[in-house]
Amino acid sequence: MKTLTDTERFVADTHALIWNLSEDTRLSKEAQRRFLRAEAGEAIIYLATISIIEILYLLEKGKIPAQIWELLRLTLRPNPYGSYQVVDLTADLSFLLAKVPREAVPELPDRIIAATALSLQIPLITKDERLQQWEGIMTIW
Repeated sequence: MKTLTDTERFVADTHALIWNLSEDTRLSKEAQRRFLRAEAGEAIIYLATISIIEILYLLEKGKIPAQIWELLRLTLRPNPYGSYQVVDLTADLSFLLAKVPREAVPELPDRIIAATALSLQIPLITKDERLQQWEGIMTIW
């Protein structure tokens, strides 16, 4: 049986998660492969709490369909693989925001997501060019 250290681990940016849930073609093939591995129990996708909040906000603004919210709830249900796990915003994680320069990553939700990847020391699945250009974390797209 695989252990957590043997399993690939990634943090997903909000847009990547939404595009995966909606099967949007804007999701890159490389990102799609990571999500498929998680769904097969071969990887773990971590989600920053702020991503759930962002999805609710986008739903309330009418920017995404209601089915995304329901798909997210289903995705986060416990399963034998633990394929999707939420990383809570803690004081320790909040202090890591200081290591994510506002000049490089100006949006607060993006800084929280970057700090999540930094805290776990794992790659971030993102199309966001600012996050890709910041050298503080490894990104996948």
